[in-house]
Amino acid sequence: PTIFRDLSIAENVFMGHQECSQITRRINWKKMYKDTEKLLESLEVNLNPRAKVRNLSAAEQQLVEIVKALSLNSKILIMDEPTSALTLHEVKDLFKIIKRLKSSGTSIIFISHRIEETFEIADRVTVLRDGHYIGTRNTSTLTIDELIKMMVGRVLKDMFPKINVERGEPVLQVEALTKERQFYDISFKLHKGEILGFSGLIGAGRSELARVIFGLENPDSGKIFVNGKQVHIRNPGMAMGHGLAYLPEERQHQ
Repeated sequence: PTIFRDLSIAENVFMGHQECSQITRRINWKKMYKDTEKLLESLEVNLNPRAKVRNLSAAEQQLVEIVKALSLNSKILIMDEPTSALTLHEVKDLFKIIKRLKSSGTSIIFISHRIEETFEIADRVTVLRDGHYIGTRNTSTLTIDELIKMMVGRVLKDMFPKINVERGEPVLQVEALTKERQFYDISFKLHKGEILGFSGLIGAGRSELARVIFGLENPDSGKIFVNGKQVHIRNPGMAMGHGLAYLPEERQHQ
């Protein structure tokens, strides 16, 4: 792993190049925490250097990796799909940090399949298709349609046509579901053939709601119905027995 979840932010940042006392050969913890704090402040990131990485969000763990690279005086950062697990708000925060790094002289290779991100953050874009180099263009003189053509090899029209699907009966219904300190009084219906989206910032309770519905955590109150019948889901096995599946937010660790 590039970071160690059971260690602190500072320990991760200086892993392999901790500064030790020349006399005792012991790690200078005070200096390590102070140096980590300075690096975090340079990116305007408000995190405690002593905090355990396992308690950080995916976005915060990503920031730890960036700070780790800065501690090594890296001048080139390769960021491979850094926004794939981030919310829109977290992406904006990451882009602010990337722009600060750029202004300080750091060069960045930003790998992404999200076209809008390419135009927002990159000066130039290079397209690869089927393992072959297609071309490099300045984003200031490139249009979205031209980039898509480079990516797929042809002109695409009506990429996401609206598909009219008759909405069926409710397959999942939640009434006044509450998990203290996480979410309160949540009610919704999910119909057959429907995609229902949940949005919100970190701590809004989106992931916690999904965990409760799938039986990874128990609610304090509320009701869950599957195909019109009330169910009491106490564990993932019971959830799967009712036809539910769960794809977690951090699939590498959960």
